[in-house]
Amino acid sequence: MRIKYQAIAAIACGLLCTPAVYAQGDEGAYWSNPDGEAYKNAEGECWKKPDWTEADATRECDPDLVPKPKPKPVAKPAPAPQPTADIEEVSISADANFAFDSAVLKPEGAEVIRQMAGRVRDVKDLSIDIAGHTDSVGTDAYNQGLSEERAASAKAALVDEGIDPAIITTRGYGETAPLTTNATSEGRATNRRVDVSVTGAKKVMR
Repeated sequence: MRIKYQAIAAIACGLLCTPAVYAQGDEGAYWSNPDGEAYKNAEGECWKKPDWTEADATRECDPDLVPKPKPKPVAKPAPAPQPTADIEEVSISADANFAFDSAVLKPEGAEVIRQMAGRVRDVKDLSIDIAGHTDSVGTDAYNQGLSEERAASAKAALVDEGIDPAIITTRGYGETAPLTTNATSEGRATNRRVDVSVTGAKKVMR
């Protein structure tokens, strides 16, 4: 009699307990335990619910049906920084390179300009600034005009050497920007000058 009751109890447990197991994991397409782990058969295959489709495949249960993630795009290397140009500054002595009290370049001055043009001709994004200066002897207006004329003369010499005039700017400062005192003959000679500044996108060869 006891054996009969045990058999009945086992059958009842099979009927009542099994649905409880299947009741777990209602949110997914695979039957799973309370911890979310899919139930598997002896072959290691996950138990699928009746409404399972390939779109429900997971990497754990059906890895062959899960689309492989797209490879991350390879980051392009950052462009190399453009070489920074040195600033080449040449101060052309007015006494040594221009005729006395004139904006006409001497042969020595023309040679200085020719050599500079050869160094910078192939520089990219080239920019040249020419500034003329005088000493304090003479009127302000006269010195201003002479400084502008000497700057223009240096520009014309560069253009003759093949430099684009559009990238050359000229300015005259007259006697307003001396390098040293005008109280001595040596100082005045230093202040009579034309300064040429060159910049570009690659290092200027000196």
